[in-house]
Amino acid sequence: MTAVSRFFKRCAGCAAHLRRKSCAPGTLKPCLKSVSVTRIANGGSARVVCVQGDGRAAKQLAAMGIVPGATIVKKGASLLRGPILLTKGSTQFAIGYDMALRVLVDKIDKQ
Repeated sequence: MTAVSRFFKRCAGCAAHLRRKSCAPGTLKPCLKSVSVTRIANGGSARVVCVQGDGRAAKQLAAMGIVPGATIVKKGASLLRGPILLTKGSTQFAIGYDMALRVLVDKIDKQ
């Protein structure tokens, strides 16, 4: 099992991507469209595709409103894997770097 397949093994977002007509069923290529929220530029908007894992971290993120389909904005990040500052609606909160790695998002292009 490769590192990529292990990373996306339990990703609920994979199933969501596979329902799109442009994605090929049974491949990891659709998953690679999504990136971790840590990869979004400061000030960038994104739509949550999935939250990996089913443990305590996923429950905490769901309590904050970070669920598939939610739109979030990355306001800032500390250097060297520090906290990530996010906003969802009018609520602003910070999550740890390791928790932010679990949140896969699709970038929303500004038009």
